[in-house]
Amino acid sequence: GRVMGAVLNSDPAARSQGEGVRAQVGEGWVYLVPMSRRSALRVVAEAADAETAAELCDFYRRKVRELDQEN
Repeated sequence: GRVMGAVLNSDPAARSQGEGVRAQVGEGWVYLVPMSRRSALRVVAEAADAETAAELCDFYRRKVRELDQEN
C-alpha cells in the first residue's frame, strides 16, 4: 500500500482503480495491483504492440523498486 501510494503521488498519470493503480501512458496503460499471498505487486501493461507493453512493464517495475527503497 505504501509503494502504491508513492506511485500515485509521484506519477500524474496514475489513478486509483479498484485494488490497484492504473496509469494511462500514451496509447497504452499499466496496472499495478498487490498480490494476495505475498508482499509484491503485479505489473500488467497493454499497448498497441508487445514491445511497448514490455517497455511499460519494465519502466514501472524499476519505478516501484526505486520507490520501495526510498520509503
